[in-house]
Amino acid sequence: WRSDHFVANPSTSYSSIDGWGGCGVPQEFADEMIANDGADSYRLKATMIPITEVVYDTKYGIDEIDNMTREEKQASNKVGINLKGLYGQSFYLPLKPVCRTADLVTPGQNVRVNNFVIMRYAEVLLMYAEDCLQTGDAATAKTYINMIQQRAGSKTISDEVDMNVVKREKRLELWREGCRWADLVRWGDIEGVKKAGQNVTVLYDKLSRPVSSTDENVKYDPVDNRFYTGTTHAAKDRGDKIGFVKGKHEYFPFPNTVTSKNPNLKQNQGWE
Repeated sequence: WRSDHFVANPSTSYSSIDGWGGCGVPQEFADEMIANDGADSYRLKATMIPITEVVYDTKYGIDEIDNMTREEKQASNKVGINLKGLYGQSFYLPLKPVCRTADLVTPGQNVRVNNFVIMRYAEVLLMYAEDCLQTGDAATAKTYINMIQQRAGSKTISDEVDMNVVKREKRLELWREGCRWADLVRWGDIEGVKKAGQNVTVLYDKLSRPVSSTDENVKYDPVDNRFYTGTTHAAKDRGDKIGFVKGKHEYFPFPNTVTSKNPNLKQNQGWE
């Protein structure tokens, strides 16, 4: 979560490793998951965490802060996000990929003691449900989609299942598990990524960084309007190549370490 961008570091309560950020939770994804699952589903609580919970409910190991009431923390500039903001983040921070202290060989070292997950049973069920739909067996697809929804503690238990339901469940269930891009390409659902990266959300704290007249697309956290987001298009402005390019980005390029050893290998289209 870029712990150096907080006034007081909250990450040690979740992991002994100070991270460099990583992918954020798009607000539209958070809104969709809350609407679909409800605010108390097992899946939601294992996937993301509200910024208010991170800032106000964390045990910092600093008596002056930990002895404050929640109301005192809400008004204090001794906790919160510093003026740098959290690039790419919304009002929810990613929790699913965080490496917990209990998962480490030695706390503070980036060496994990648990297995690296390549595929979960839920993905097998989702692929099977998709196969069932493609072969006209919607009843069996519904059985396995319902299994996932019930295990997730979701308030949505589908009465009927079609490809839209399967796509939504796969998006929610397997977020940050490495199969999303392959699915989008396979389904032909790339419209939403054509402009990816043009405008990036940044999460701010108005106690350390008041809203500026130059801030764009300002939105306040509905739970606590101390926190707000704005968007930046700095990458686009400096000429970075952003967005999806059809005929190129469907596949990654073969790296030089491969092509240099096999001159007969043809590079993927668009990466020549």
